Amino acid sequence: RVLYKDTDFIAIDKPAGWSVIPGRHVGGMHLQRLLPTLRFGHEENPRFVHRLSTELSGILLLARHRAAAACAKDMIRQRAFWQRVFWGVVCGRTPQSGTISMPLAQERWN
Repeated sequence: RVLYKDTDFIAIDKPAGWSVIPGRHVGGMHLQRLLPTLRFGHEENPRFVHRLSTELSGILLLARHRAAAACAKDMIRQRAFWQRVFWGVVCGRTPQSGTISMPLAQERWN
């Protein structure tokens, strides 16, 4: 689902379970396959500015041309673009607020 579109960028709602690029999730749906449908009149396919893990849902930013992609990637490198926020589901009771200072690990569900 397209959330935002202008002359430089497209923001889409990436569902969990969809890979951004083909790879280890062979047989699963990947967004790279859909890039031609996101041209909206431009000659070239949009470019991924960043990626989200297959297991995550969230907003994915695509650049509509090379200059927009370079600008966004520079801003990401300088950490001037956004703040990443992750929401999690936990079991049991948790404090009203606080900080988790442990590394997050990828969990495989069978």
